[in-house]
Amino acid sequence: MPLKQDASSRTVITLNIILPSVSLAFLLVRNFSRIWYLRVTGWDDLLFNIGWVFTAALNAAVCYSAKMATDIEGRPFTKSDGIRALQLLWIVQVTYLLSNFFVKSAYLAFSARLASTGIYFKASRAALIFNCCLFTGCLFAGIFGCTPVNFFWDRSIKGGTCINIRAFYLANAFLNAFMDIITLVIPVCIIWTSPALTLQKKARISALFFLGTMTCICSIMRIPGFVETLSQGRNTDWNLRESTTWSVLEVNVAIVTGCIPAIKPLIGAMLGHATPMGSGRNRGPQIPGVGQSGRTDAWAMRRHEGDYHASVTAEEGGLHGRGCVNKRRAMNGDHIVLEETLTVEDGRWDTSSSQSILSSTSPPKQRSLGP
Repeated sequence: MPLKQDASSRTVITLNIILPSVSLAFLLVRNFSRIWYLRVTGWDDLLFNIGWVFTAALNAAVCYSAKMATDIEGRPFTKSDGIRALQLLWIVQVTYLLSNFFVKSAYLAFSARLASTGIYFKASRAALIFNCCLFTGCLFAGIFGCTPVNFFWDRSIKGGTCINIRAFYLANAFLNAFMDIITLVIPVCIIWTSPALTLQKKARISALFFLGTMTCICSIMRIPGFVETLSQGRNTDWNLRESTTWSVLEVNVAIVTGCIPAIKPLIGAMLGHATPMGSGRNRGPQIPGVGQSGRTDAWAMRRHEGDYHASVTAEEGGLHGRGCVNKRRAMNGDHIVLEETLTVEDGRWDTSSSQSILSSTSPPKQRSLGP
């Protein structure tokens, strides 16, 4: 048994080194694509990066739990071992809540930027607010669920009390799974309600988002181990290590899945399926019929119907309007920047790229931007 557990510990440690390394590689490519190639950033970029930091901390905690389980194997499980295990569980739950919050918020911020109609933008904002409220409540319960706090890992303290820990984990799990579904459904609904995309493109783009169903599965699979950790008096380090493996799988897979749409334009350019980049401040895709002066300092930004407008006005023969100023307005307030990152192929802009991929109206010859 010790040899089996020692081998399993090495497997868990290896997994928790590989997972954050892979997600970091995807995140760095995403940052390169968004910041240098597309030259446009949003709140989701910042949130994904912060989420990875807490995810790496979660991976480190799980690695340490695997090492602890190996160290105490072969000797009686003592009270101090149980205290250390529950201290680690407390750290794991806090880092997991933080990483999960920032990654989900990044998805919802992306959906808000992608939305072209008021209903989906409002749905994204409402889900983001709900996610913030859920995170605040769960984090407060996770940190201060026991009074005093150290009663969580040391039940010998007299007068200490705790909330129902099992109920807390189960409630958090179901709410977390619900938010996973919401973060997947909103962008898919946006894509499928777009009249500017063909059925084939809708299916292909939706497949990218549905890779995130793995996060829902991992979120559900981690619950039994957590409940068992708190209900058993045997080697809780071992139980904790097994259950938290699902947690780190969940957040790392979510980061990788969230990076794919932003990486797609860069890969397309490398394979010759997207318009080449410009140089200097004019780096960006070529807008057909606009000419060299029509290169933008972001991807393609278009106006669409409703209260949310893009930041560049394009017309045949050149680019007009206050592109840079409106770009900042689009990111900071009443406007949304729409990026045509999912519809560029075959070395040219297709017909759907002459307008927002989500616009329901055909583009006029000239588009102007309101003040």
